[in-house]
Amino acid sequence: MRDDSKYISLLNMAVVVAVPVVGIWELLRHDEPPSLRTFRLLVVLACGLFLAVVALLGEQLTKAGFRSDARKLEALNRELIESIRAVVRRAEPSTLRTTFVNKHVEEILGYPVKGWLNNPSFWVEHLHPEDRERTVAFTEKAIQEQRNHELEYRIIAADGRIVWLHEIVNVIVENGVTIELVGVSGDITARKRTEESMALFRKLIDGSNDAIEVVDPVTLHFLDINEKACLDLGYHREEMLSMTVFDIDPLLDPSLRIRMSQKLRESGFVIMESQRRRKNGSIFPVEINIKYIQLDRDYAVAVVRDITERRVAEGTLSNLSPRLIEAQETERSHVAGELRDDLNQRMALLQIGLGQFERDVPGLSSQARTQLHGLTEVATEIASSIHNLSHRLRPSLLDLLGAVASIERLCRELSDRHNVQIKFVHHNIPERMPEDVTLCLYRITQEALRNVVKHSGAAEAEVELLGHDDRIELCIADSGVGFSPEFAKGTSGLGLISMQERLRLVGGQLSVQSEASHGTRIRVRIPRRPVDAHFDNRDRASR
Repeated sequence: MRDDSKYISLLNMAVVVAVPVVGIWELLRHDEPPSLRTFRLLVVLACGLFLAVVALLGEQLTKAGFRSDARKLEALNRELIESIRAVVRRAEPSTLRTTFVNKHVEEILGYPVKGWLNNPSFWVEHLHPEDRERTVAFTEKAIQEQRNHELEYRIIAADGRIVWLHEIVNVIVENGVTIELVGVSGDITARKRTEESMALFRKLIDGSNDAIEVVDPVTLHFLDINEKACLDLGYHREEMLSMTVFDIDPLLDPSLRIRMSQKLRESGFVIMESQRRRKNGSIFPVEINIKYIQLDRDYAVAVVRDITERRVAEGTLSNLSPRLIEAQETERSHVAGELRDDLNQRMALLQIGLGQFERDVPGLSSQARTQLHGLTEVATEIASSIHNLSHRLRPSLLDLLGAVASIERLCRELSDRHNVQIKFVHHNIPERMPEDVTLCLYRITQEALRNVVKHSGAAEAEVELLGHDDRIELCIADSGVGFSPEFAKGTSGLGLISMQERLRLVGGQLSVQSEASHGTRIRVRIPRRPVDAHFDNRDRASR
């Protein structure tokens, strides 16, 4: 429309200039009668005047159209400003006084528009004290440089809330002079809180003593890692984010990945032991706790712990365990021998002496004889207890007759002592077995039956000792209250641990099946080996 008005103005000028020119030209012509020349001149002047009037009228109408369009544009601009869900603010560059602010300021900050306009220092006074000096200095410098700018700052809302604003400011300059500031501010409080939470989360994971890996569960690409992971593996963060778990786990293969994915889908987490390969190629053992998390997408978060020191400690304990068990059995044999050969003989002499004293002293009263007879019975009971204690420490039958006879007697003694029916079944057990295997079978049976009589509450139990071509199997079962094997491992009891250690020394395996109110079944499998090989090993160890 501005181009049309330009053309109309040019046309008006042409008409105004053309009319006098035509008139002068007509006056200077002498080839026509004066009357005709006068008539022509009047016609030309009339047409020119008409065209001039039309042109002036058109120009006035065009200006009126401009004013109307300007009013429409201003109304549209005002409507647009009020529809923006942001704070639109105009301010004087010299004092930073607010000269205009839209109504959305009341919704975002709670202050009425009049408060902004009536107080020249309203904006500065309501800036957060920690941001005020920085924000004002930054704004003044941008004004001085006549530079459009963006800034973020906090402002105190009417209800005391702290609101973060992101403001984009245009510096209006005319003829080299800054005349106005026009700013649009958006509420970024939610974004800032998210950033603060993410910063706290980053600080926490980077401060962790374990490596933390965030992985895409489908592609196994690393999405995030903490500083400990980079330190353990020797990679920079950027390098790790371009890699997958396959690049650092030498044990991971497609079948293991399928099993892990299935376990994650079923339970939501996986705990496993694996390995990690450093950038320099060295490998170290790790324990991995993987958790499946759903947020905006699916994530697998792995907490990876270096267990090198634990493995070294376990190796040390493994080397020490046989010595401890051997020392324990040696000491048990020694104590059992002392009880059987020394203390038992002395108790026997005491019993004989008491009986002889009762016979050789004729003048004893009946009361004295009763007391003496009671002492003799006490001595007999003590001798029996010493014998039983010696047998529990190291049954002599174990060395003389082997595992079957010793376990059979153990079942019979516990049945008589605790009123529990214990059935013992054996089949195809060789007469001679390696000493460590014989002792292992006896100790596991002893520990298992002790748990039956102390904890299960069962009235019956069964012990099976079976020989196969390649192995010896032992099974102890009861119908008692049962227990959780994992809970038993975590308690202070050492029964299952002792069984596992003894079996580890002979290459055996232990499986425990138990459930609350459904009894317990302990199954032992020990590889069968020649007796001579065992003796050869013992001889080499002693040398």
